[in-house]
Amino acid sequence: MFQLYLKSVGRGANLLLNVPPDRKGLINEHDSVALMGFKKLRDESFGNVAAAAKFDQASALYKIDLTQTKKINCIVLTEAIAAGQKIKSFTVSFQLNNKTVSELNANTVGKKRILTFPAIDVDSFTIKIDEAKSTPLISEVSAYLIDENLVEKL
Repeated sequence: MFQLYLKSVGRGANLLLNVPPDRKGLINEHDSVALMGFKKLRDESFGNVAAAAKFDQASALYKIDLTQTKKINCIVLTEAIAAGQKIKSFTVSFQLNNKTVSELNANTVGKKRILTFPAIDVDSFTIKIDEAKSTPLISEVSAYLIDENLVEKL
């Protein structure tokens, strides 16, 4: 069985695609078409960054200002975990015209955390670390408007 891995899907998980070779040792054309469709969906969804920021200083509050109002439904967080995972819980607050329009609570970040939610118009958002084992460091934050089919249904 040939196994294809995509590293760091989110929360430290790997996406395992069981793609068996045919009797000639080749990937079946139907599997190949499906994988190319998946790549296209991934590239289209995560190719257009609505916002991105890198941080190198530990903080309990991270603010990301967008250059203009944008519609987003996905945030990707990366925690600097060289010395271990620190973040236990956090809150993302979405703002539009200096007013909080929505909040999202979540637990742990780890190497990478992908949060999806119903699309919302924002001009900024903040990430507040509510609880941590020790000084937390979010190293990267990105926001996207991804295909609605990829948004986790609650």
